[in-house]
Amino acid sequence: MTKNRLRASVIVFLIMLAAFQISYAIEPAGNISNDIMPTTDNTLELPQNPVVEINARSAMLVDTARWQTLYAKNPDERLHISAANKIMTTLIVIEKLNLYDKVTISKEASDAEGSILHLEAGEKYSVEDLLYALMLKSANDAANALAEHTAGDIEKFVQMMNTKAQELKLNNTVFVNPTGLYDENQYTTASDLSLLMKYALSNSTFNDIFSAQYKLWFYGDSSMVLSSQNRLFWSYDGTDGGKLGYNEKDKQSLISTATKSDRRLLAIVLESSEQTVYTDSTTLLDYGFNTYKSGLLVAKGQTVKRHQIE
Repeated sequence: MTKNRLRASVIVFLIMLAAFQISYAIEPAGNISNDIMPTTDNTLELPQNPVVEINARSAMLVDTARWQTLYAKNPDERLHISAANKIMTTLIVIEKLNLYDKVTISKEASDAEGSILHLEAGEKYSVEDLLYALMLKSANDAANALAEHTAGDIEKFVQMMNTKAQELKLNNTVFVNPTGLYDENQYTTASDLSLLMKYALSNSTFNDIFSAQYKLWFYGDSSMVLSSQNRLFWSYDGTDGGKLGYNEKDKQSLISTATKSDRRLLAIVLESSEQTVYTDSTTLLDYGFNTYKSGLLVAKGQTVKRHQIE
């Protein structure tokens, strides 16, 4: 009876082990060392100096299937990243408003600084159109108009942004405005942006806007085409999302995704130069697609090996 009980216990243990291992689908390929192992927080224990040369001050590469970190450079350094504001603003508006609601542009919103579409006070646009203007062209007048329509005023909307950041456990993120215009008290990190994007990409409406290359824009009796500022759409095969942002031309940030062979990777490149922000992103994406592969290690419930204990 004791032997049978021991034998049964060993088999049960191995089945449980198999079920645990399946939660980590990413494994090293090529010449990468076999000591890259997943940790309990669902990230990979990476080599000290993986062969990835990028100019960005901070960066991360994530496999979105199980949200595993494949590469990180200064992931917890606090930086002023305007794209984070645009992404959070978009998310809150999607969750709070009907996309077909009409927004009347206020004088305050039309007077926005920085990147703008020159929206005129009194004009009316749908929430959806303003969201595309915000994400594709970084239109600060659209951001302020949406913030006012959602919360009543900018200050209350910023409170909503920071409350959402706390809910998502973005512990190194503080928002001061919905536009991303520079403020010394405003910051985030690559790690927090990874968490924010994990939540954002789970929203189908956000995904549609994030993945858009073009949007037809109507104003008065005229129209024009808004095109994404993310050049990877036209230069990197598999690109299916992206948001570019910067306050200074030599400190640009790009948050982008690409999918190949049913694998979607997220590249977060923060504070790179205008010349290298795209090469940094493609370097990271190439590294992820070429160095790692996903596959089934063992099936859930599969017995890995039997041992008979005498």
